[in-house]
Amino acid sequence: MSRTEVSSTALKISRKISVFLWASASLVILQQTSACPTRCECQYPEVFCSRTRLTTFPAGLDNVTTFLDVGHNNITTIEEDTFLNLGLVNLIVIVADNNTISSVSPNAFRGLEALKFLHLAGNRLTSLPKDLFSNNPVIHHLDLTGNSLILPSDGPFLSVPSLEYLDLDHCYLRILSEFAFTDLPKLRYVNLNNNSLRHLNGNSLKKLTYLRYFKISGNPFDCECSLKPLWTWLSQHHIKTEASCESPPKFAGKALSVLKNMTCPQ
Repeated sequence: MSRTEVSSTALKISRKISVFLWASASLVILQQTSACPTRCECQYPEVFCSRTRLTTFPAGLDNVTTFLDVGHNNITTIEEDTFLNLGLVNLIVIVADNNTISSVSPNAFRGLEALKFLHLAGNRLTSLPKDLFSNNPVIHHLDLTGNSLILPSDGPFLSVPSLEYLDLDHCYLRILSEFAFTDLPKLRYVNLNNNSLRHLNGNSLKKLTYLRYFKISGNPFDCECSLKPLWTWLSQHHIKTEASCESPPKFAGKALSVLKNMTCPQ
């Protein structure tokens, strides 16, 4: 190898070492200068505060935070503007499952314009403000599994133009109006498994042109003519389901496909 080649190789190695040392130094500085709330473990940009008996969301997080886990704590409410002055402009994920949250105020998530994923499973919610996410333009994943929800009977459940994933598994739902998803036009995945739905209006799905996954197993469906529009819609959109009938007795335990050949009045 010539002297010129050796010199060039040495220069490249030197540059790589410099970049590595700069990155390492930056990480050390970030870890040393970024505060971490009491009871939390901070591995910025991720913060873990689960199972620490918190009663409120932690303050003093670095604005580089993208992931916040406060699951399995004792938080009971999410008040209006809880996050507004915390500077969490990069926060993408909030995990707040298995607390005792019973109410979420309007504008609770104002200031979190980057929020995409919100996990509120296993809480005590019965409802949410319709315009709760009016200040969260990119949110697309909402998990409400295991809450005892009562959805409006005469209007939309939520108004979230960007929402794509909605999990309502084990939410004790008995009725789902035809307007429930009217203001959720981008939904691709809806989970209604393991509720108490006997009827489901096929009209509630007509505007969900992006829907690809519609989970409805574990519901006590009454397979009469009123349910046939649902089966027709599922078939037309090539959406498979493992749901079965509970009644009438002649259809008990059979797949919803028995509705296919049912003769019903026009």
